[in-house]
Amino acid sequence: MRFTLQSLAIFLFVNNTDGQDITGPWRWTNNAADRSFEIELGIPTPDDGVFASYDFVGEHCGVYYVGGRIDCTEAISIFLRKEKENTFQGTVKSAYSDSISPLDICPRKAANPLESN
Repeated sequence: MRFTLQSLAIFLFVNNTDGQDITGPWRWTNNAADRSFEIELGIPTPDDGVFASYDFVGEHCGVYYVGGRIDCTEAISIFLRKEKENTFQGTVKSAYSDSISPLDICPRKAANPLESN
């Protein structure tokens, strides 16, 4: 069965979202033995050409089906714009299938925040 990345929503748990800085590495895990997704986000500079039109760009790595499918890239594959406070929307391009899927990131406070590596 071929798995296609249809839609992905990531909720980043952070201690303080006032500055809206979501740069750095983040990890999402659903049943650690089965699925994990990591992203590294940065802010593009004006010299980055077309990337400069985004608020954040980054790379991703997803491991699914206990390692049976690996979707990782070392190239820019995430493109995000801040839509409103605590809401970032954009796309992620799969290195596995070359498909482009919507990506929503919604940072929020949590009692036990995930760590940014």
